[in-house]
Amino acid sequence: MDKTESTVRNILTAVEAPLYDIGVLSDQGVLPGLDSIPAAGVLDRLSVLKYRNARGSHIYVRPSGEHRFTVLDDLNETTLARLSADGSILAPSLRQAPATSKPG
Repeated sequence: MDKTESTVRNILTAVEAPLYDIGVLSDQGVLPGLDSIPAAGVLDRLSVLKYRNARGSHIYVRPSGEHRFTVLDDLNETTLARLSADGSILAPSLRQAPATSKPG
């Protein structure tokens, strides 16, 4: 199991939901047709996610539709600490560190 598969499996386990949305954002916009996918379907798309990520796309996996989670994206350590300290958010159950650089 490689790092991408491990990360996606961790997300699917920590954020259990019936369906997920996959976001693939590049300079050309968002890749369509990746909404309301079951967990097995997310895992089936790992090769696409790896390919797009290696080419600089921003990738996320989040619960689809109504759910009990608040998904925060692209928060740095300082902002996360400030929001936690002032009570704006509860401690996250899963935090995926942002990529520091992408292959070009």
